Amino acid sequence: MTIQIRQASPADIEPLIALSRRTIRGSYRSFLGDEAVTAFIDSGAADQYVADHVADSTVIVADGALVGYAVCKGPVIDLVGVERFAFRKQSPQ
Repeated sequence: MTIQIRQASPADIEPLIALSRRTIRGSYRSFLGDEAVTAFIDSGAADQYVADHVADSTVIVADGALVGYAVCKGPVIDLVGVERFAFRKQSPQ
């Protein structure tokens, strides 16, 4: 597996929005509930956050696919999103 860590660019906005939506849908339901997660995604707030903070984001690319990112505001990590099972260890065949 080839892994690259780099500064996000404007071209990453759409893939980051898609990753954020998957992360929210897959991880937030257990403590926010279905209705709140759907309302949050439908509000566009997560999409806007990504667009507003792409310059503050570092992305992880594995084998050419964007699989994670972090938004840093100065010395503070404000948000982390990682594709579920992106780095799952593969069994030897």
